[in-house]
Amino acid sequence: MQNYFPILAANAPALKPIYDVVDYPKNVWPMVLTVILIALVIGPVIGFFLKRFLSQNKGRLDIPPETLALKAIDQLMASNMIAQGKVEAFFTALSRIIRVYIEARFDIDAPDMTTEEFLVGVQDNQKLDPTHKQNLKEFMEICDQIKFAKFNPDPESIEKLVSVARDFIGSVVRTEETSQG
Repeated sequence: MQNYFPILAANAPALKPIYDVVDYPKNVWPMVLTVILIALVIGPVIGFFLKRFLSQNKGRLDIPPETLALKAIDQLMASNMIAQGKVEAFFTALSRIIRVYIEARFDIDAPDMTTEEFLVGVQDNQKLDPTHKQNLKEFMEICDQIKFAKFNPDPESIEKLVSVARDFIGSVVRTEETSQG
């Protein structure tokens, strides 16, 4: 029989391990706690700088918030939700559009607040003038009546509320342009 593994011949030297065998500690909890502690210290630091970076680049879109909001209202109107009888969903979407617009324009975390919290945040904001605050309050209260009290407005009232939303966005832009120029 022919030997296919000449290196394993009887007179070959024994193979030695490349490295010594490492004994791992039997109690790994101190190491685990150290890793967790490091993560708890470094995590918030990374989060702080990441949040700071993202907030600095937040408003740098080429499309102004009012353009996005008006386009979203146009898409909502084209969705035919009213004709399908989805009035509550329509006004939920319409109020959400206004909230996202307010967040982008005035740095109020509007989409994640209840209407009451949102209106308090709006009242505290110095960037909105009193007439805009009042119009926004009335609009949001009517939207809440439709969404939660199952108030069913007639088609004329729906068109008027959509116009109010559009006019609110337009009047905010006009007011800002007047105060800047």
